Amino acid sequence: MEPVTYTVQDFRKNLADAVGQVQHGGKTIQITKNGKPAAYLISPDDFARLAGATAD
Repeated sequence: MEPVTYTVQDFRKNLADAVGQVQHGGKTIQITKNGKPAAYLISPDDFARLAGATAD
C-alpha cells in the first residue's frame, strides 16, 4: 500500500487528521521535507512487527 504523503508544513496543519488516518484507516503517512522522505507515521501494530523483525 502506498503511503499518504504530507509535507512537513501540511503535516503540522493536519496532525489530528493524519493520526486518525493511521489509527482508524490503517494508512501509513510519509512526511517529506524539501521533496524527500523525512519520516513515517505508522500504526503501533506495524511498529511492533518491524521492531520484532529487527530484534533477532
